[in-house]
Amino acid sequence: MLQKLVWFCLYGLTLALAAAAAAATTIISKPGCESQCGNLTVRYPFGIGIGTGCSIDPVFDINCSTSFNPPKPFLNTGKLEVINISETQLRVKTRIAAECYDQNGGLTSSNTVGINLASQYFAFSDTNKFTVIGCDDLAIIATTAATIGRNFSSGCISLCSASEYVTSGNCSGIGCCNIPIPTGIQAFGAALGSLNNHTNVWSFARCGYAFLGEQDSFTFGGASDFSDPTFKNRTESSVPIAIDWVIGNQSCSEAQSSGALICQANSTCADSFSDKGLRGYSCSCLKGYEGNPYLSPCQGKRKNDSAVRETIAGSLGGIVEACCLQPVDVIKTRLQLDRSGSYKGIIHCGATVIRTEGVRALWKGLTPFATHLTLKYALRMGSNAVLQSAFKDPKTGNVSPHGRVLAGFGAGVIEALVIVTPFEVSGFTCT
Repeated sequence: MLQKLVWFCLYGLTLALAAAAAAATTIISKPGCESQCGNLTVRYPFGIGIGTGCSIDPVFDINCSTSFNPPKPFLNTGKLEVINISETQLRVKTRIAAECYDQNGGLTSSNTVGINLASQYFAFSDTNKFTVIGCDDLAIIATTAATIGRNFSSGCISLCSASEYVTSGNCSGIGCCNIPIPTGIQAFGAALGSLNNHTNVWSFARCGYAFLGEQDSFTFGGASDFSDPTFKNRTESSVPIAIDWVIGNQSCSEAQSSGALICQANSTCADSFSDKGLRGYSCSCLKGYEGNPYLSPCQGKRKNDSAVRETIAGSLGGIVEACCLQPVDVIKTRLQLDRSGSYKGIIHCGATVIRTEGVRALWKGLTPFATHLTLKYALRMGSNAVLQSAFKDPKTGNVSPHGRVLAGFGAGVIEALVIVTPFEVSGFTCT
């Protein structure tokens, strides 16, 4: 009977934990849509699959190519491999323009680079810089991005006469130079050239490179980069291009007035035109909240773990209470059953039990008592946390006094039905 009762109580506790886990689940993708491609977690408004409807717009589709192991994610139908998607930016692998020469100044290999994001929702972040590596090299970056209202072109020259003059670290113009880019660029082309076809520096620098990449991700290695045959592949793998993204083509106020605003409860809307050069907005959870603000209301950070934490705390509290109170309960029972008056009080009773039966006798019957208290407090505190989460105001995340009373009452009812009453009934039955 006791074994069945314990399993019944554990089942009730499992239900409470399951409810807590369900409350802690954060929705990151649309129902029925995958959220993982290789090592990348894809959150809505992006979605995995071309034309699957899993994204907010086809330009946010992520093509998960299974031709690789593990699969690799690419932006839409293009060849930009996505490395990371954050709240307002995504990062893709960079592409590098390169030119290499032979000893006589003959060109042995050459390639240019051009990237067109082809969307009003994306623009290259101004955290990127256009970088040129080499000792006899110049490069030009140019664009006709409509969002900045003008054509843009700029260049950078990297020179050095001897490898010993080249120092690693920041680009100083000797062996490495870089320039910033304006906000709002959505397409660019880069071309690389040489002043003397590397004939004067060929002994230590046979190639030149140019690329757009996130400034904080690149560290110039000095003269060793000139002779490193893996420089191009290594840099493409380690230095991403940061791309700002927004949704819609309206400001927050315009989208709200037209009913097109999709920012959910407990989130805030931010216009992007002024700082990113993009016409649109982005959503983010309020401070102290987390989740996907494009799909469902953001939840208070404490909600995600409070139910489990409270359940564990209740369990530990029950064990501690049982261990502390069991000797008192044993002494109380002995005194109640002492018809002959052989015990002279609480202390005498305890001392007599220890002397005649040993210290362990004070904790006789601890298992059922500890099971009772552990399950009772775990269920009480866990269910109270779950119910309080259910009564939170979706706008403020706070629980009203009325909600706290209802949560406490509900937790008490659950505790009585699942733990207290069954244990009391079994106690009377066994007695």
